[in-house]
Amino acid sequence: MLFGLFKSLDEKVKEDKENLIARLNNSELKTLVIEMGNNKPISNDIIKRQKRDQSFESKDFLSWYAYRIFDELSDINLKPKLIELLKDKDFFQYKQYVLGCLSSLCVNCKDYEIFDFRTQKKQMKKK
Repeated sequence: MLFGLFKSLDEKVKEDKENLIARLNNSELKTLVIEMGNNKPISNDIIKRQKRDQSFESKDFLSWYAYRIFDELSDINLKPKLIELLKDKDFFQYKQYVLGCLSSLCVNCKDYEIFDFRTQKKQMKKK
């Protein structure tokens, strides 16, 4: 553990990002959707690096990684879970992220039923 004291800031940032990716990959669907709306930096080390470099990157934020995971969604078994999240009134504030996840599934699984579902939802919204 003593060696951790001597890591450079860049090494700590890299480790923070790797830990976040591992945590997100092992998270439940609901947690990942929530993280899509999280605009906080990954860690205090990221904030220190931002101050040092006086720059911000998309990769500094939790939401960027959550979006990358959802861009790769290809497990059609997630479809019913996502549809249930859409119906959950307590989860309404995350609706746009759930719809984005359904879109990713549509593209990655070539499941046009999902596309039809999304189209119906949009048409209902217009009325």
